[in-house]
Amino acid sequence: MTNASTKTKADMPAPTSKEAPKWKGKARKLGEFWARFEEYATSCNVPVADKAEIALRYVVKDKDKEIWEAVPGYPAEYERWKNGVNGLYSEDEKKARRSLAELAKFIEKSRKKKIRKESDLTSYYREFLWLAHPLKTAGTLPEAMMNKEFWFGLHKKAREEINARLTVTKENWDRKNAPTIEEPLEVSVSPFVERLGFGLFKLRFGFEDLVRFGQRLRGREEERRRKRRKEKDREDEVTTKRVAFETPKAKVDDSKRFDDIKDITRRLTGLNVTDSNYAVLLRLQVARE
Repeated sequence: MTNASTKTKADMPAPTSKEAPKWKGKARKLGEFWARFEEYATSCNVPVADKAEIALRYVVKDKDKEIWEAVPGYPAEYERWKNGVNGLYSEDEKKARRSLAELAKFIEKSRKKKIRKESDLTSYYREFLWLAHPLKTAGTLPEAMMNKEFWFGLHKKAREEINARLTVTKENWDRKNAPTIEEPLEVSVSPFVERLGFGLFKLRFGFEDLVRFGQRLRGREEERRRKRRKEKDREDEVTTKRVAFETPKAKVDDSKRFDDIKDITRRLTGLNVTDSNYAVLLRLQVARE
């Protein structure tokens, strides 16, 4: 491998190679082109006096090459020449403009690609947002249409599997409707799906199996709720009975008990200890006390 400090302009990538910093005529790609070219030029120690001439090699169209070559500063004054080239294009042209035609082209291309893992889905999501969001902001693409376009840009198999998950996780889900652009991502990482132990788009069950499974899960949850309600009702009933059982009895009137003791004592005073009634009254007195 050639050390960066020993590289020369001869080590710059060939204009026809895949890694070469090509410019194909789109003004909005101009900034990206300069950044990539200068990165290579720095790593290959290209002299400033040679930069303009070498940069021109990576311009794809001959007409553009002739125009750039005519800009003041070429070939020796790179920065002056570069600023002149940038001035050939208006700021409006340099902005990354999107169109419905460009979005339609992307959707047509994407729907043919299978989504095999979660990163495929998130990558599609990012690219779609990049194209569609400016159109939505400008009022060109209504939100309902944006959701529909996102949905039909997914591979048919992916739509079927996402629909199956939405049917299981969302009550009364209508498979005929297009979900929002966020919902496919939500079901791909939802805790419900994780509990099932499925990897994204690796379902081993068909749509009907998933529906039945979801119905069973919901049935079990409803049964658990009924049991909890019954247990709570029983606990409330036991508590009510316990309170009723433990309610203390009314206390005996102390004044009446004291009068009984006085009466028994008076009667004992008039009896002989050997009298049979003496023992009976004595026991009554002890009981009252």
